[in-house]
Amino acid sequence: MTLRWIAIDDEPLALTVVRNLARQIPGLELLAEFRSGLAAMEYLRVHPVDFIFLDINMPDLSGLDLLRSLPLPPLVIFTTAYAEYAVESYEFDAVDYLLKPIALPKLVQAVEKVRQRLTSPTPLTAGSAPESQIAVIRDGPETHRIPVSDLLYLEASGNHTYYHTRRRKLICTTSLTDALASLPASPFRRIHRSFAIQVAHLQKVERHQVTVAGVALPLGKTYREAFLAEFL
Repeated sequence: MTLRWIAIDDEPLALTVVRNLARQIPGLELLAEFRSGLAAMEYLRVHPVDFIFLDINMPDLSGLDLLRSLPLPPLVIFTTAYAEYAVESYEFDAVDYLLKPIALPKLVQAVEKVRQRLTSPTPLTAGSAPESQIAVIRDGPETHRIPVSDLLYLEASGNHTYYHTRRRKLICTTSLTDALASLPASPFRRIHRSFAIQVAHLQKVERHQVTVAGVALPLGKTYREAFLAEFL
């Protein structure tokens, strides 16, 4: 399983250190590096990543405020010189909190924690999730099996579909129609030509949009009346 990641730190040397250490760990793909929290925020709103290395004390936007700005932040490994932020970082269920200077063994341990979370996003006991409630998602050469209950919404993008969960986005080369056909019908509703939601995560319904897990999604004209009749 290849893990896609980005690094965010206003210090160029810190980015270089993380990059060089991460190169020594198999199965990692660096997508981008940012010296600005604001630039990273714009990137993360569009591009799915598995996890981020994130500094906390940055001038334009702190690492903590960056995470607060994202409706569905990715898994995060904090990399900072300041131990006093450790308690506040628990707000974001951080995978790990690495103090600079970072040693390779600590980085390896942190990445392994990421891998464990992503391969088992929700701990399952025998019989707790029947096979019919497991979504099988093929993301490139990799196949992921996750509980259907973890899915928040699906998003069409060209010939691909993004599966959004609380911790990550998976992409599959399939249409939204075919993606929905592979899932149990009852928990999901099509709300737009590009979006379908799991109703268990529906928080707010308005005339032209709905909110799912803090994310506002458009309610398309074709689906609006039937959806409003059911949920208003």
